Amino acid sequence: VLAENPKLCSYNIQKQKMKLIKKNFLTLSILTFAILCNFYKSNAQEPVKFMENNYWGLKNSAGGVILKPTYNKIGAFYDGLAQVEIEDYKTPTKHGLIDTTGKIIAPAIYKDRIFFKWDLARVCIRNIKNEIKYGFIDRTGKVVIPIKYRFATEFHNRYAAVCIIEKYGFIDITGKEIIPLIYRSASEFSEGLFRVSEFTKNSWKTGFLNTKAKVVIPMKYAEADKFSEGLAAVGIGNNESDMKYGFIDKTGKIIIPFIYDLAFGFIGGRANVKLKDEFFYIDKSGTRIK
Repeated sequence: VLAENPKLCSYNIQKQKMKLIKKNFLTLSILTFAILCNFYKSNAQEPVKFMENNYWGLKNSAGGVILKPTYNKIGAFYDGLAQVEIEDYKTPTKHGLIDTTGKIIAPAIYKDRIFFKWDLARVCIRNIKNEIKYGFIDRTGKVVIPIKYRFATEFHNRYAAVCIIEKYGFIDITGKEIIPLIYRSASEFSEGLFRVSEFTKNSWKTGFLNTKAKVVIPMKYAEADKFSEGLAAVGIGNNESDMKYGFIDKTGKIIIPFIYDLAFGFIGGRANVKLKDEFFYIDKSGTRIK
């Protein structure tokens, strides 16, 4: 058997490495070129804003007017849509959306700017009775969840808290009522649980429900933060002066005792707490982090 020449073997390895580097460089160059082409194509298709008589309109890349000066403000285009505003000093500013062709996607009739989450945007109008009402539109501007709620949060993890006549609950992205509107307060869905509150005997009590609307942690806490990293900061007490905070898990079990004057949720395995006018961090066992 002939022994391999070490120098020749080393040369072949280096040769193979250079081939791999060249191949990877070529692949990267092609991808970069494609991204740049798409970027310039996108920018070339984006219309140009122009002003006339204090109103903004749009022109295409050839200089043709595609939207006559109509709006007091036209924002930057993002995902093919731009915020528009109509200002009337007698009434609040109205907000809407247009696309890159100047087409109206959402008419400028809404009270707030329009942002999409889960392809739905919360919108708000003031009706003829001067009442504020909330609902949701899709990316075509169609109202897909009726504008009937006295209040609504944006969607978080596919759920939104909504209110009708001082009663709160939750809906999903189809508009289906997941948690009935029977509670005095509701906040965002987190880690599989909904946080809800009742006002009884002149005090607020907060607990948690699952997605089947079943109470898994009774409404007995004076304050409760949302669940984060499996734990929630909760408070017990009758008023601010005697309030004490600790942490529970998603079964309601007390994991860190109620000894703190203030507590915040866990982020990255640690939580900020206050004890005797001193702020510091603890881990999930309640041990102080130095």
